[in-house]
Amino acid sequence: MQWPTMSDYQDAMQNPGLSFADPELRGGTPVTDSLGLPKPITGGFASVYQVVSGGSKWAVRCFLRHHQDSEQRYAAIGRTLSGSRLPYTVAFQYLRDGIRVKNKWYPILKMEWVDGEPLNTYVAKHRSNPRALKELADAFSLMCRELRSKSIAHGDLQHGNILVVDGRLKLVDYDCMYVPGLDGLPSHEVGHPNYQHPKRGQDDFGPYLDFFSEWVIYVSLTALSVRPDLWDHLQVGDEQLLFSQRDFLNPAGSRVLRAMGESGDPLLEGLSASFRQVIMLGDVSSVPPPDTSGDPSRLKYQLGAPAGPGGFLGSIVEKIRLPKQRPAKEGEAGAKRDGEAVSPAKQSVAASGTGSLPSWVRGHLQPAAVRLSPPFSVDRAVVGGYAAALFALYRFHVAGYLSLQVALWCGAGGCIGTTAALIWRYLIRPEFRQKKVLLDELRTARRQAKRVEKTIKKLQKEKDAVLERERKSVENILYRLSQLGRDEQEETGRVDLWLKEQVSSVVERREALNKAEAEELAKAANSIQLPFLGKRASSIMKNYRKKREPLLRREEKVRLDAQKRKDLIRRNYSRQEQVFHMKLAEVKMNYGKDAGALDKKIRDENSRLKSFRETESNLSRELRLYAEVSFGTYLRRIAFIP
Repeated sequence: MQWPTMSDYQDAMQNPGLSFADPELRGGTPVTDSLGLPKPITGGFASVYQVVSGGSKWAVRCFLRHHQDSEQRYAAIGRTLSGSRLPYTVAFQYLRDGIRVKNKWYPILKMEWVDGEPLNTYVAKHRSNPRALKELADAFSLMCRELRSKSIAHGDLQHGNILVVDGRLKLVDYDCMYVPGLDGLPSHEVGHPNYQHPKRGQDDFGPYLDFFSEWVIYVSLTALSVRPDLWDHLQVGDEQLLFSQRDFLNPAGSRVLRAMGESGDPLLEGLSASFRQVIMLGDVSSVPPPDTSGDPSRLKYQLGAPAGPGGFLGSIVEKIRLPKQRPAKEGEAGAKRDGEAVSPAKQSVAASGTGSLPSWVRGHLQPAAVRLSPPFSVDRAVVGGYAAALFALYRFHVAGYLSLQVALWCGAGGCIGTTAALIWRYLIRPEFRQKKVLLDELRTARRQAKRVEKTIKKLQKEKDAVLERERKSVENILYRLSQLGRDEQEETGRVDLWLKEQVSSVVERREALNKAEAEELAKAANSIQLPFLGKRASSIMKNYRKKREPLLRREEKVRLDAQKRKDLIRRNYSRQEQVFHMKLAEVKMNYGKDAGALDKKIRDENSRLKSFRETESNLSRELRLYAEVSFGTYLRRIAFIP
């Protein structure tokens, strides 16, 4: 049966009322991102969504991979955790018919949502507070001891699964958890590579599963509580505290262990030496727990204390096969090649690199190039054996025991076998393995950078499309506004034209009355005697004044009507303009949100791209140190050619 993908779960989460069988989840609302879509927290095993229902918050784990024994495992884990009553875990329910995707039911895990800070975020925020980091290290040590007392192993102790809630620690993500009753089962995952032993596999599953991760986290927290500047000095990445997988694959070249060993602090020097021994162990089950009992200084003595054949140091001797060296005579100068002895003084200097120099000088020195190191005795024995075989074939041919053709065929077969043996010997050398790890990481960083570049281009196209739609929408609204302005001017112009016509008519009639009045006054002046002229003129003017008064009232009324019409037109168009201005503001706000969300994604992707480019640059710079690790150099060293 095909299992749902993250996008399938994303679609189902948009309609919780139809997708969930659990009543609380069915009535809840998933937390969304800036685009209004359910916001997932995705890992390699599941996608986690936060669902708010009433006053409760739930974490819904939607599995991306299916395992037949998941229900059995979670049932055992639930029984053990509920019986142990530890304050570090969260209650959960395994719902067999949890979520409906494409009309099929799939299991989910319903857990209480924990509002807290991931461990690395908390450490980054409080890295200038040694006391807080010391208290955090003590709290972590106490949590690990209590888990061990119940024979419980989380299985994936790392920064993302350890949350700090008001100074207390909470564990989430129980997919890899071991509890009593799960013996004999394999592990579904091997945990975060920056916190796990490089030899851990799916067959490693037991109460010892967290011991190496406990070392990684406790040593990191203790080192930062003593030397907070290590965080910025070592330029720690987003997916780690101090250590990364490269430190475990190549402890001799670890910058973190070197910085701790050269710190001048006895505690950090002891931690560095002890953890280096832990890394060199051959399998996960042989790693001891860092049982400090609240005193980190005991860590270095735990590994360095004498032990019998069954003790810890005995297991180191069994797991680590060092090349035998003859004792060096006192006073011998210089290190000799190919398995010869090195004087104690030189051994000390070689072990510490530039240990005799002041720390401020060592900080400015370039790291030494990696070279193929002896012994080459087995390799030379292979070549010598082939040479001896060739000589024997030649002697047999000369003596007549072998024909030339058979001797040549045997010699060619021996050459192929010898070459294959030398290639195999070269491929298993630790220097080549370290170089291969760096090359693989470099290729991965380049692939990820290319994917991020494609994502940035895609997001930029989406942003350009959003801005283009915004431009067209704004232009359309502005055109409608300008059209409204023109329509308003036309209607106002028609009112002005009507007013002009009405006023002109009134003015014409008033001028006609004025003209008639003047003519009648002139006629009266010519026909009436002077003593009676004033009375007659007053009568004429009074008569024409009465005739003009209606015209004046008419003109005033026309002007008032025109003004009312203009005010009505203005109010009408103002309402329409207000609607369009609101639409304009809404368009700008909506498109601005979309563009802002895309800008944030582009900034995030650019930050990721910058991180990948820096990683690529650092890996390329580190690979230059392995320039002499090549098959040609290997053959020259076998042949005693410098």
